[in-house]
Amino acid sequence: MHRVLIIENDPKDTTVTSSAVLRAGFFPDCVATAAEAVCCLVKNSYAYILMEPSIQGIDLPLIVSLAHKRENKAAIVVITRDPSLSSERRLREMGVLYYMLKPTSDLELSMVLQSRKPIDLYKEAK
Repeated sequence: MHRVLIIENDPKDTTVTSSAVLRAGFFPDCVATAAEAVCCLVKNSYAYILMEPSIQGIDLPLIVSLAHKRENKAAIVVITRDPSLSSERRLREMGVLYYMLKPTSDLELSMVLQSRKPIDLYKEAK
């Protein structure tokens, strides 16, 4: 089972997202702070990083760098309440693959998680 890091400080959103991740066939690791996220990224490989970019202290360039440090790059998915096109553009320029607005549906999240090619996930399993 492939791992997904969820960086979210709202317990309700964490529960909803982790449940959707499990139903999509992935194993979620959930953290609520920037420091916990960095610790997880240093220790583990992930297929995806699902994150709320407004968490206090979050350093998105550092998260992107750590996500891409391994042979298999983790796909970064922002899940936020910010509908601003300028925010989406800025985050995509930093390396965010998907930009989703809250609330997300299980179907929408599942489609994003299943969108990577099997070879990408095979490389992660090595």
